Amino acid sequence: YFPWYKMKVLIISSNSDRAGVPIHIKHLVTDYVPDIDYVMVFGGNGPITQDLQSSSHRVYCCPSLRSKISIRDDLLSFHYLLRLVKSECPDVIHVHSAKAALLGRLVAIISGKAIVYTVHGWGWRGLGPLMASLIYSIEGIMSLLPKQRYIFVAKNIVREFPLIPYYWKLFPSRCEIIPNGI
Repeated sequence: YFPWYKMKVLIISSNSDRAGVPIHIKHLVTDYVPDIDYVMVFGGNGPITQDLQSSSHRVYCCPSLRSKISIRDDLLSFHYLLRLVKSECPDVIHVHSAKAALLGRLVAIISGKAIVYTVHGWGWRGLGPLMASLIYSIEGIMSLLPKQRYIFVAKNIVREFPLIPYYWKLFPSRCEIIPNGI
């Protein structure tokens, strides 16, 4: 431990409206751990982005980073995030939302960075069976990545992905339930 060193964490979220995940991120960076250098990228310039830009944190907007699946926008977002990781050199990439998790983990693979995925809900909820199966399968593959940790904001989220209990048994140090508000 070096007292002069500040860990740099890049937080990625696909939206910045006044909703659950962006508000969670705002509280995370403004109310907790002051000895971490937070850098954030949001999909859009919503109210949370504006709130955080008025503070001392570095906040980036990636307009192509959206929850909706779009090959063109997703490739643009991936390229943007890859460049941002190269320029900011974070120690950890902390992702929130299914799209941010997918793109952030791909960037982490290429850049060799550690990844933390705070799961607020799964990306397959509310999708048709074909798309839900595809997203579910991708998450199953991505869950095997090294240098990855999961934080679940509720116990029921763990139950919604049947592979997680097996994953938890294989890698107990990689999973944690931290309910919102704690």
